[in-house]
Amino acid sequence: MKKNNRFWIPVVVVVVIVLLAVCIYAFGGSKKTSQSNQVSQSGQTDKESTTAQQKTTVAGGNNSSSTANSNTASQDKKKSLVVYFNYSDNIDTTGMSVDAVSSASLHSNANGNTENLKLMAQEIADKKNADIFVIKINELYPADFNDMAPIAREDIQKGTKFTFKELPSNLDQYDTVYVGSPIWWYELPQPMKVFISQVNLSNKTVVPFGIHRGSGFNGILDEYRKAWPGANVVDGFTISADEKNSAVKKSFDEFLDGLKF
Repeated sequence: MKKNNRFWIPVVVVVVIVLLAVCIYAFGGSKKTSQSNQVSQSGQTDKESTTAQQKTTVAGGNNSSSTANSNTASQDKKKSLVVYFNYSDNIDTTGMSVDAVSSASLHSNANGNTENLKLMAQEIADKKNADIFVIKINELYPADFNDMAPIAREDIQKGTKFTFKELPSNLDQYDTVYVGSPIWWYELPQPMKVFISQVNLSNKTVVPFGIHRGSGFNGILDEYRKAWPGANVVDGFTISADEKNSAVKKSFDEFLDGLKF
């Protein structure tokens, strides 16, 4: 009997060792699989997170680019316009010779100062790439300045309702409008008074320019601001009608170069 017990003892020990080995192997494999799954899941999550961040960045970049393009397009649309009233463009030339027509002007003489207002309008067009609109009335003035002056004064006093050959259109495309006029009897000519009452330049930058015979702008800037309460009417530029063209061009170019728009 004792002999049989001795036989089973080694067998039991071997079985126990085998069982322990199997358990240890099974536990270790399960742990590695779990760790592997965790690493795999973690890597997938990080990848998904990175991809989401990249999509957000790209979307933000596209939005920024779209905004920049929109702003650029908006800036590209900004344009300038010159509108001005000039005596020599609004005279009755019936029966006049070509030479007489070409010399008829409010500020024409032998000193090289002919058409200073027109000169300034052209300078704006050249330097600011602006369109030009010349204000023309149907009720024309006499070509002789001495005949015109008392009529112009009476027009102001009576508030004559001038009519125009046409008015500027598509004003929405312009952000800046340069408004030019002579000063007659310390005021805007009556055609200009009617013009500013019919053309709305509110919400635009308005740059007055003009010629005078000693009055400067007088109260004309306030008249513009009253007509267009929503406009940004800057102080503008005015100069004597008797100034030589060369001096006007030099001074006016300096004024234009100083504008921040």
